[in-house]
Amino acid sequence: MLFVVLLGFLACKSDKIAGTPAGAVLAKVNGVAITEDDMYLRLEGGHGGRITPEMRAKALEELINQELLYQEGIKLGLDKDAKYRNTLKVMEMRMKEFQRAEMSRRVGSIKIAATVNVTDQDVDQYIKENGERLKMEFHVGMIRFADEAEAKQARSRIDGGETFENVAKEKFPHAKAGEKQQPWDLGYVSWNQLPFEWRQALDGLGKGAVSDVLTGKRTGVTLIKLYDKRKNPKLDPQSMRGAIMNRLQDEKITEAYQEHLRKLKKESTITISDERR
Repeated sequence: MLFVVLLGFLACKSDKIAGTPAGAVLAKVNGVAITEDDMYLRLEGGHGGRITPEMRAKALEELINQELLYQEGIKLGLDKDAKYRNTLKVMEMRMKEFQRAEMSRRVGSIKIAATVNVTDQDVDQYIKENGERLKMEFHVGMIRFADEAEAKQARSRIDGGETFENVAKEKFPHAKAGEKQQPWDLGYVSWNQLPFEWRQALDGLGKGAVSDVLTGKRTGVTLIKLYDKRKNPKLDPQSMRGAIMNRLQDEKITEAYQEHLRKLKKESTITISDERR
């Protein structure tokens, strides 16, 4: 919980923290400063911005008291306690994970996504190449799994004769037999609405067939079943231009992201330890 609060604080205050002026010091306890940022973290959330002078005074007193007790604990050697040190280590690891994730997101957004551009000509070409497919609808069933190992195990059960529906029921224990549409049944989905990895898989599936394990950034790890496919002449590819542009943007960003990672790996030295040791 504390880590979540810290992340929220950093998200709101990152610019302020970097340039906190010396005058932001509210008090000193044996030379250790208590700052406006400490006050912000203590009072942020749950007050709706209505922070009174009395609330600030109480918060400052609490901060001073905690700093006094913290300093005493250090003198007593309580910071050597194994449980305390392990808690700090976990917090440090979580902060490191946050740093990785946040910097990855920033590089993806600024270095990679910002360089991708989709034009009206790209959309025209896409419609030209996929005009007939854009009129297709697919009746699809989907099971999502926690990881690839679980999905492969489910796929093996299906290969062994168990039905897709029986496997799906385990993920939806509250599903009722005889319902018109079961929770794993997505109904008819147009070709353009299908995730990219699903489209590729469905191209090779016959009616009633189940895909191999599929992995996608947005869909996670899944198995899908093709119940039926049909052509819907009412679907107009030109009316899908906005959705097509968004899809092309996503696909180009994904391709650029993977290419960027390949380049970084080629230029880097990466060693992986044998986990069995």
